[in-house]
Amino acid sequence: MKPRCLIEKSKMPVEIKIKVQPNSPAPFDPIRYPMGSKQEIQQNIDGSISKVYLQKPAIDGKANKELEKFLSKKLNSKVKIIKGLTSKNKTIEIK
Repeated sequence: MKPRCLIEKSKMPVEIKIKVQPNSPAPFDPIRYPMGSKQEIQQNIDGSISKVYLQKPAIDGKANKELEKFLSKKLNSKVKIIKGLTSKNKTIEIK
C-alpha cells in the first residue's frame, strides 16, 4: 500500500521528522517477506509517516541509504536526510 502523501507539490521542499527501525525482523511469512526482514512504512491516522522499518543494519550508512531510496520510490520525490544521520530519529527533506 502506498502512503498517502498530504504534501502538495507546490509547497516543496518539506521537512518531516520520522523514526527509523533498521535491521527489522519480519513476521514468519516467507511469501510476503522472502528475505526474512521487512521494508514498511507505519502511518498515523492523518496519513503522515510515523515510523519506517528497514532491512539494512545501521552500519556504515547502509540504513540511511536504504531509507532515502525506499522513501524516494514510495513518495515519487527526492528524499534526503538532513538531520539524524547517526540516530533513529531523523529529519528528512522531501523535494
